[in-house]
Amino acid sequence: MDIEGAGSIHIADGQVSDGEEPADCIMHASHETFDQLYNGTLDPTIAFAKGDLKINGDMAVALATQALFEKARSA
Repeated sequence: MDIEGAGSIHIADGQVSDGEEPADCIMHASHETFDQLYNGTLDPTIAFAKGDLKINGDMAVALATQALFEKARSA
């Protein structure tokens, strides 16, 4: 995930880092959009349709991030 103005988050093999390694999917969003996605106040499909969330690569990987956000919120 490339968060405009804040850097990037790389998730692979159960590990999270701030590296810029190659990825199957790169999601681009503003810091505000990312916060709304993480907090569950913005649906990723709506963000994508409005152009607030851009996805390059494997769409299935992008869809899986919604479940990650839900798990993080409930932890």
